[in-house]
Amino acid sequence: MSTSSRRKFVAPKTIRACKLRNIVAILKRARKTISKREAWTTGHLGRDAFGTPIDFQNEVRSRACSACAIGHVYLASDNENKVSTAVGCLTRAIPKEAIHTKYVGSYNDNEASHEMIVQLFDKAIELAESEGKI
Repeated sequence: MSTSSRRKFVAPKTIRACKLRNIVAILKRARKTISKREAWTTGHLGRDAFGTPIDFQNEVRSRACSACAIGHVYLASDNENKVSTAVGCLTRAIPKEAIHTKYVGSYNDNEASHEMIVQLFDKAIELAESEGKI
């Protein structure tokens, strides 16, 4: 069979819905932990009990006492691909009125209040749940 005549495999809707349920669960866990004001930070993925930034790539994430929106997704997930998908949901949930950015990290650090970040998670969960009902 030639390459041009091969059909692209498309995952069944049930598999996609199952994957989205996993993403919704991650977003809900992250939303629960970030909803506490003291658990949210800006400028870094996370900070330890002394406010020192934690590099999630090189240090133990469990030392994080606070984290930004993306950091909370990392803490709530067990898999880099799921983190990417969940952050994609957050990106799509950024309000159209956002002045400077369509990137979650910049929105977290430069434009959003803690309340706005919690609302961002609510919107991302809503979007992911509606996509899962395909």
